[in-house]
Amino acid sequence: MATFAKGLEGVIANSSALSNVEGLEGRLSYLGYSIDDLVAHCCFEEVIYLLHKSELPTRAQLEEFETQLRSQRSLPKAVVDFLRSAPSDAPPMDVLRTGVSMLGLYDTRGKDQDRTLNEERALSI
Repeated sequence: MATFAKGLEGVIANSSALSNVEGLEGRLSYLGYSIDDLVAHCCFEEVIYLLHKSELPTRAQLEEFETQLRSQRSLPKAVVDFLRSAPSDAPPMDVLRTGVSMLGLYDTRGKDQDRTLNEERALSI
């Protein structure tokens, strides 16, 4: 008779050049940086920059990146209306997921999957 493990224990879902998970040891790293060090010494925007550019930003690069991110913060009215009208007891992550999906409808650049274009799309979200 075959035996089965519950869940995904021992299953490799995918390999990644960005992150390393050592679950039994309780360690997570992004591009060689311990998540504990990133949390202690970096802001959210620095970590996003690291994930997009594979290096931590200089002060000037961070300021430019923050300006770029700020320019993308406005939301289409229909998305705002949806977020405001979602049932108050709806699971927040479900509301967020649906709002992010809606944002994709406003990307007028077609379905091209060019890496640079996909990075721009990610930052616009």
